[in-house]
Amino acid sequence: MASLGLAAVLFLLFTLFGKAFLELVRFRAPVLRNWLIAPTVGFALIEILVCFFNQFCNLPVKAFAGWTLVGLLVGSAAVLWWRKPVCPVRHLAPFGGVLVFSLLYTGWPALVHGFNWLSFANGDMTYFSAGAVRMIEHPF
Repeated sequence: MASLGLAAVLFLLFTLFGKAFLELVRFRAPVLRNWLIAPTVGFALIEILVCFFNQFCNLPVKAFAGWTLVGLLVGSAAVLWWRKPVCPVRHLAPFGGVLVFSLLYTGWPALVHGFNWLSFANGDMTYFSAGAVRMIEHPF
């Protein structure tokens, strides 16, 4: 249950960060489309920040991860308070239903096994996971 909860919280954080960024740069698109692309934009924002601090500032991820999260939360809250975006709950509800259904349908093994479940693994997954674990302690 905790693994699916973590996935849901991460999705909500990506959405929050992405929507705040889209509001900050005044991205012109229909309101519903802005909300639907917000999680992808939020994930990309986090990825760019992590790569910047890890590679160009020569810092291990654990040195800046907490501060980056706090900065993104405070910054996103400030931007969303300042810009006051429209949230079309009625139009987003069908997408929320599909999201919940797909999370439960594809993530049912995570409900049963928690973090002790691995669906598909190959050499690339091992390589990238080992690289991520290394970058927690060491810079790029």
